[in-house]
Amino acid sequence: MKPIPVSRVKNEDGMMLVIAILLLTVMAILIPMTIFKVQQEAKLVTLQTRSSRAFHLAEAAVDRGHLQLTVSTANWSTILAGGSMSGHNFDTRYNDLDGGHYSIKIYKGAGDDKAVVLGVGRDDSTKEVRAVEAIYQNTNGKSSIYAVGGVTVGGNVTVEWGAIFSPSPIDSNGNLHPQFKGASTVDLDANGADPPNTDGIQWWSFYNSIPPEPQITLDSYASSATANGIYCASSTVTMKDYTHTGGKVHYFTGDLDLQSGNCPTCNGCSGGGGSNDVFIDGSIVVLGNLNIHGGTGGGSYNAYVPQSAWKQYGNDWSFYRTTYDGSAPAGFPGVDGSYSSSASLTYPLSSVLVHGFIYVGGDLDLTGGGNVTVHGYIYVKGDSSISTSNMQVFYDETVGENVIFSRITMERVSWRETEQAWPSGI
Repeated sequence: MKPIPVSRVKNEDGMMLVIAILLLTVMAILIPMTIFKVQQEAKLVTLQTRSSRAFHLAEAAVDRGHLQLTVSTANWSTILAGGSMSGHNFDTRYNDLDGGHYSIKIYKGAGDDKAVVLGVGRDDSTKEVRAVEAIYQNTNGKSSIYAVGGVTVGGNVTVEWGAIFSPSPIDSNGNLHPQFKGASTVDLDANGADPPNTDGIQWWSFYNSIPPEPQITLDSYASSATANGIYCASSTVTMKDYTHTGGKVHYFTGDLDLQSGNCPTCNGCSGGGGSNDVFIDGSIVVLGNLNIHGGTGGGSYNAYVPQSAWKQYGNDWSFYRTTYDGSAPAGFPGVDGSYSSSASLTYPLSSVLVHGFIYVGGDLDLTGGGNVTVHGYIYVKGDSSISTSNMQVFYDETVGENVIFSRITMERVSWRETEQAWPSGI
C-alpha cells in the first residue's frame, strides 16, 4: 500500500480553510443585511399601522358626523340652510378612541338636498393626518311612490317624474319608466336573485341601498287636521263631489273611498259644486285602506317638471324629450349626468284628484274606468296595487320635501379619501 503524499493532504486542508473563510465572509455580509431588512420591515409595519390608525380615526369621524345628521331633523335643516353645528365645524377635538384623535366638519353640499361630512384623524405618535369625505342625500320624499308592502303597476297606469321604491316585490308591467328600486324582486330582472341585479339605468332588484322606510309624524298631521282641516273618525268614509284648494290636511282614521257622485258630510267635508268630481289640493292621511275610482279627478293646471325628472327615462329617452322637454340632449346623459331641465318647464295636468301628500296606513287600490291623476308623493304602509283604469302619478318634489318626517333617512352618494390638514387651534 502506497502512502498518501503529504502535499495532497495539505492542499485539501488549505481548500477547506478557504471555503470556511468564504462562508464566514458571506454570513458576515448576509446576517447584518437580514437584520437590517427585518428592522426596516418592522418600521414599515409600524408606520403603516399608525397610518391606518389615522385613517380609521377619520372614518370614525365621518360615522359620528353621519349619526349627528340623523338624530334630528333640525340638524339637517340647519346644514342645508348653510349653517353649522357646534362640535362639528372643525371646532372640537375628540379623544374617545385609543391611539389618536379626530375632528369633524359638516356643511352643505352641492344642490338643495346634500350634506358633506369631512372627518380628519391624527395618530398620537407620528402626528400623521388622514382625511375622509362622505356626501349624504336625504331620501325622504324623493320618490313618486314608496310602498312597504310592494307595488304593482298595471293596465294603463303610468308613473312619471319620480322613482318607485319598495322593500318588497315590484311588478312594473314592463314599463320603460320610471326607475324601480326594490330590496326584493323586480319583474324586469330576468336573472332573479342571481347577479347582475340592475341594468344600471332603470331598475335595481335585491338592492341593499334602498332608502329605509320613512318615518312620518302622524301626530302633527292629526293635530293640523283637527285645528284647521278635516278630521274624520269613522270606519269608512266615501268622499264624492268635493273640491278643496286651501292646502289643508284631510285625516281619516279608517278607510277612504274616493269616487264621483254625491258627498256625505264628515266633520266639514261636504259636497262641492255638483261636478261629481273630487279635487284636493292638500294632504290626505288615511290610516286604513285607500280606494281610488277612475274618472274621479276634477283639477287641472300646469305643473312644474322637476329639473331631475329626466333621470327616470334612461330607457325611454325619446318619450321624455317628445312629451316633456324638447330642449333635452339628444342622448340620455346617464344616471349620474349633470343635466338639469329648465326651472320654468311645465306640463299641463288634467283630471287631478289630489295634489299633495298621500299617506296610506293600509293598502292602496285603484278600481273602475276613466282617467285620474295624482300629483305629489305617495307613501303606502301596505301594498300599492294600481293596475286598472287610466291613472297617472306625477311626482312633485316640493310636496315630497315638505312632508313632516320624524327623522332623516339618508343614502351615501359618495365616499373618498381626501387631503385635509389638521384644523388649527384644536
